[in-house]
Amino acid sequence: MKNKSSSTQPVRRSLSEGGFFNPRALIGLFVCLSGVLIALSAFGGQPQTDLPDGQSADGRGPAAPLITDVNDFLRIFDTANDNRTQLFMESEFPAMPNWRMDNVLGNLQFIQFGGVGTATRVAITDGGRVGIGTTTPSAPLHVVDPAPGPGSHAIIANEGDLLLARSGATSVSFRFANGVRNWNFFNSFAGVFQLRDVTGGTVPFVLNPGATSNLLVLSAAGIGINNPAPAFPIHHSSGARLTAGGVWTNASSRSLKTAFEAIDPLAVLAKVADLPVQEWRYKVEDASTRHIGPVAEDFQRLFGLGDGESIGTVDADGVALAAIQGLDQKMDQALAAKDAEIAELRQELRSLKDSLTDQ
Repeated sequence: MKNKSSSTQPVRRSLSEGGFFNPRALIGLFVCLSGVLIALSAFGGQPQTDLPDGQSADGRGPAAPLITDVNDFLRIFDTANDNRTQLFMESEFPAMPNWRMDNVLGNLQFIQFGGVGTATRVAITDGGRVGIGTTTPSAPLHVVDPAPGPGSHAIIANEGDLLLARSGATSVSFRFANGVRNWNFFNSFAGVFQLRDVTGGTVPFVLNPGATSNLLVLSAAGIGINNPAPAFPIHHSSGARLTAGGVWTNASSRSLKTAFEAIDPLAVLAKVADLPVQEWRYKVEDASTRHIGPVAEDFQRLFGLGDGESIGTVDADGVALAAIQGLDQKMDQALAAKDAEIAELRQELRSLKDSLTDQ
C-alpha cells in the first residue's frame, strides 16, 4: 500500500500543485500559442519562409500572399528552379490595372494586367538594354509606340533638352527613318553639322563650325541669309533679294564695292561683237525649253569675268551696259565724221557757187 501510495503521489501533485495540466499552465500555453499565431499572421497566416509556386484561383498571384514590412531588402527566391521570379502589385478594384515584375532568365519585365488587358510595358535585358513597348530592345534605349498615329509621340522632352553626346572626336547622329526614306542629322568628328539623305547618299545641307549665327533664318516674311530679319522671300544681308514678284535684285551699293577702274566701252563693244551668242537648253530641262545667251567659257575668255562655269548677272548686265555706251560712242564718232564731211561738202558747194557767179 505504501508503494502504491508513493506511485500516485506525483500525479496528484501535478494536478493540484501547479503541474502541466493545471488551469494556470493552460492559460500560459494559450497565451504562448496566441503569440505564435499572431507572428505567423504577419506572413500570410502560414508558418513558412518560401511561398508556394501555385497560383490563386484567378491566376494572378501566389496562393498565399506575403504581407510584411521590409526594413532593408526583400529577396524572392526561385525555389522551383524554373528561371522565373515574380512580384505582384494588385488593386482591389477589378477595373484598375495591376502590375507585376517578372525576372525571366535574367531579363526584368514590368507587366500590366487586369482591367486593361495584359501587356509588357518596360523590359530590361540582362545586357542592360531598356525596351519601352518592346521586350526585345535592339539598342540601349528602344522605344516603340504600340499605337502610332498622327500627333502621337514616342518621346517627349518637356521643359528639357534632348542631348546626344559622345566623348572625344567622334561622330554623332540623329536618324529619321520610315519605309520611304531615311534622313540623318549628323555631327561629324570635325564638328561639321550635316543633313544627310541616307537613302539617296547625298548631303544637301552642311554647316561648318564658326559660321555666322544668323546664317539661315526662316520667318513668315521669307528666308534670311546672314540676315536675322528678312523682308523678302529670299533676303541676303548684302541687300540682294528675290522679290515677291519673282525678280532677283542684286546688291549694288557703292558702299559694298572697291577697286574701281575705268573701262573702254568701245573695246567692250568689240568683244561683245566677237562673243558667240546661241540658242540652247540645259541638259536637265525638257526639250521644249529654250534659252539665248553665251557660255561661261567664252564669256570669261573675252572679258576675264566669272569662273568659266557660270556667268554672274551683274557681269552680264555690266557688259551689256558698257557695250551700249560703246555703241553710243561709236555712233557719236560716226555722226561727227558725217557732220565734218557734210560741212566740207557744203564749203565746196559754196565755193563752186561763188566761182560761177564771178563769171
